[in-house]
Amino acid sequence: MVKGINKQIIEIKCSKSEQFEKILLFLKSDTDATTVRLMEQEIGEVCSDYLGSTKKTRRRSRHLSPWTWALLALLLAGFLLGSVFCWYLLFS
Repeated sequence: MVKGINKQIIEIKCSKSEQFEKILLFLKSDTDATTVRLMEQEIGEVCSDYLGSTKKTRRRSRHLSPWTWALLALLLAGFLLGSVFCWYLLFS
């Protein structure tokens, strides 16, 4: 709920965001229009801190890549061969 009659509002349309349509910033009553133009960088930082980066980043997959599976298979095979070799040396 917005109380008061003399509120200055900045509306930022989020065309790149999938979740948000727009952001509304309510300015303090002692802020004038010339100060708003000087605060554009700060407004951008506030919005990006809250929403995160507007650039679409590649989401990391939770699945392992084929190269990782191959490396794990080689490590497991090496461990098994080493275990069999040690067992052969101990009990032969």
